[in-house]
Amino acid sequence: MAKQLGIIVGIDKDESGNKGYRVLLATIDKKADKQYNWSFQCMLIPENRINQTKVSNWLNIKIENGKIKGSSGSLSRFEDDKHKPFVIISQLVNNDNKILGYKVASYDGTVKNIHIKEMLAYGNRITKMGCIPVQNAIFVPADEDKKEHFKSYPNCPFIIELIPSHKNKNAEAKRVSLQKNEKTLSKLEEIYSREQLVQLKLGKEHGVDIRVYANPALKPNQMTVLREGLEKKLNVKLFAFPEYDYYVMRYYEDCLENNIDIRQFLSPKYNIGQISELSLAVEMGLDIRKMCNPKLKADEMAEIRERLERNIWKDELVKKDGSWK
Repeated sequence: MAKQLGIIVGIDKDESGNKGYRVLLATIDKKADKQYNWSFQCMLIPENRINQTKVSNWLNIKIENGKIKGSSGSLSRFEDDKHKPFVIISQLVNNDNKILGYKVASYDGTVKNIHIKEMLAYGNRITKMGCIPVQNAIFVPADEDKKEHFKSYPNCPFIIELIPSHKNKNAEAKRVSLQKNEKTLSKLEEIYSREQLVQLKLGKEHGVDIRVYANPALKPNQMTVLREGLEKKLNVKLFAFPEYDYYVMRYYEDCLENNIDIRQFLSPKYNIGQISELSLAVEMGLDIRKMCNPKLKADEMAEIRERLERNIWKDELVKKDGSWK
């Protein structure tokens, strides 16, 4: 059964100082766990008529003794002439509960899904202006201990909305045989080239588990990538195999450093261009099943990725009431 949610996205005043609230009415139809169909309507409602609306659930206000108060952040944030803050409607996550972005509403009634990178950049930019980025959340800038993030107010958690993803059947999961590689280490001089021995000795000196890349079939430059990844405490076991190209290994390592789940596009069947497109898709929270065929060229994958992005990171259709300015 569909539910209705009222959201205050702005406050206007006439010449006499009377307030009018910019109200976004969201109708939420739950289609699966944490998945919803949304429809929106916005209208301008005088302050003395807010009590008369049939909305029983409000996102960011509470009405006490006939008075309107902010339930998550002060409503006075809407009265800043320098910048009108966004309102977060929902937090968008993937199957692993990783934050992909937010569904937000703006002062003019626009509702849009915004990717996490864009949202954090907005938070930093508006904070540096001396303004508040979001009315119903706290933007916490980065420091030495943590990255920048948006924090919900106590007792007013974000609505969690799932953007489901599906497994790539072309991805491969293999395990490095540490025991087999350990046996080869007992015959160093007989099995490994001089360049390979250099990488094994460096790994031993730097305190990493050299069994991960002790496969004599690996080229010295592949060993270098794997050793450096281990030194950064990255899970390079995922691609510690000779069939992975050196440049592909480098790209996977960069992805791991940026907390991108490479398991979705882990396969020696992909070239560097294809991996670049697939990694972008995974980072954007897209369902990559339509673009993960290794037979597709990188530019073909790019076209599919751009279409998929437009289906998620988009403006929602909002019906505007005649009284809305």
